[in-house]
Amino acid sequence: AELQLGAAPAMGAIVACLADPHRKVRELAARMLREIHAGSATLTVPYVGTIAVLAASHRSEQVRLISIKLLGDFEDYALPFIDVLRERLHVERRRNLRFAAACALSSLGDSEGADWVEAQEQSKITPTLTSERVKRMPVAQRPISLQAQIRREILREQLGLV
Repeated sequence: AELQLGAAPAMGAIVACLADPHRKVRELAARMLREIHAGSATLTVPYVGTIAVLAASHRSEQVRLISIKLLGDFEDYALPFIDVLRERLHVERRRNLRFAAACALSSLGDSEGADWVEAQEQSKITPTLTSERVKRMPVAQRPISLQAQIRREILREQLGLV
């Protein structure tokens, strides 16, 4: 309650801090906006549009990232800006920004976000074991051929270790 009373006149400044070049300032502003929104959404609603603009067009990836995450946290109030999140999902170059947009869309009830996350999970390629990777592995974890397994089993039987 104290935070909300003190924040009302300074809401514009708090939102402006989202674009600050210092990470800690941006994170503090985002945390304050989440807390204020949780207590009284009426204070943050007028600024959701500004946050959507930051998410859509700010030059800094970090500012876009934190703004996208905030839109996802603002639930129904961010629904008018769902197109911004959809655009970010398809336009962003960096995977972490696309993932944040997908999560925000999903939290707003848009199936496109959940579908994107599911598609990413299915398309994960398991890394192949190159000879270099095998050489760097501890000996006990290295894969062995079927012939080597058979030879080891025969040797164990001959030594009576079975």
